[in-house]
Amino acid sequence: MHYTHPVFQNKVKKAGFKQSMSRKGNCWDNAPMESFFGHMKDELEYEDCLTIQELRQRVNEYMLAYNTERYRWGLKKMIPDDQVAGAIFLKNSGTNLDFCIGVH
Repeated sequence: MHYTHPVFQNKVKKAGFKQSMSRKGNCWDNAPMESFFGHMKDELEYEDCLTIQELRQRVNEYMLAYNTERYRWGLKKMIPDDQVAGAIFLKNSGTNLDFCIGVH
């Protein structure tokens, strides 16, 4: 069943989650998450996990490393935490962030 199907959407809602989808043909709001999950599926070793707790721990460790250790070409070889810290510094200094971090 596809994530846009009404039955799936009702199950998501009943589980207490809020589904995030943009209009058809507009993928930009979800692009960072699609990128993250694409990398995680390629890089995370999970086949040896025997319990859901082990899998959660492995995913948590991956997310921590992804945000604190993994450099990105698209972020000028910075890690996401460094990009956020730089944006906060620039914001506090009164710099136009749209220009500095490439927001269009």
